[in-house]
Amino acid sequence: MVLASEGDKIRHVITPPRDRRYTIIGYSKYLVEAFDQIAKEVLPIIINALTLLSIQDKEAAFGFSLASNI
Repeated sequence: MVLASEGDKIRHVITPPRDRRYTIIGYSKYLVEAFDQIAKEVLPIIINALTLLSIQDKEAAFGFSLASNI
């Protein structure tokens, strides 16, 4: 599946900061909208990659933490 291989690539979107934020937002929205259609073994890969990416940006990390709690 395409998303499984994208997990490693998501973590490397570092610069510019705008692209990193767009990646976090885009994949987060996709996870919410297509949750039932994504293979269960792919979810941890994508969530882990998004978490690692958001840790690099403190503002995004705070927003991602809030969103994941909801």
